[in-house]
Amino acid sequence: MIISEASANFALSRRIGGTIPLSTERIANRPLSGGELKARILADVQRVLDSDGMFVDYLAYGEVGYRVSIEMRLTNPFMPKHLATVSSGTMEGGDPDEIPDDNFVGLELNREITSPNAERIDLGIPLKVFSPSGKTTEISYDKDILENRVEPEVKDISENIRKKYARKR
Repeated sequence: MIISEASANFALSRRIGGTIPLSTERIANRPLSGGELKARILADVQRVLDSDGMFVDYLAYGEVGYRVSIEMRLTNPFMPKHLATVSSGTMEGGDPDEIPDDNFVGLELNREITSPNAERIDLGIPLKVFSPSGKTTEISYDKDILENRVEPEVKDISENIRKKYARKR
């Protein structure tokens, strides 16, 4: 059976290896924990790096400047936005006249999470099933049950990065 991402929060009809949840059992679509969100972000960063030919083993870099920014829009009214940035130092790095303009590269991936359970299934994180007796079990589903799951596109924003950091002519 294939389900849509929107219905991933309901009791799913197929467990890997087995048993169908009882009609009295429920699978809560609770918010992602910090660790689960970190796993989603790391998987997306890995995907961005894997999609760029600059990160192959046969290329080497003597001097590199980089910045990784994670901007999150949250549904928490007390903290509606969060920005985390990590960089290797200055992005300009060295004498600007010695850095060719085309050496500035940028990639971007935007993801909207609408179903925490769909993200758990996609990442292989088990879902918790709650029975009326209070017993909690975990079940895992194969990713192929997510119908019409479209991965966000990795966009080339190199031109914007060049305009921001490259030397002014």
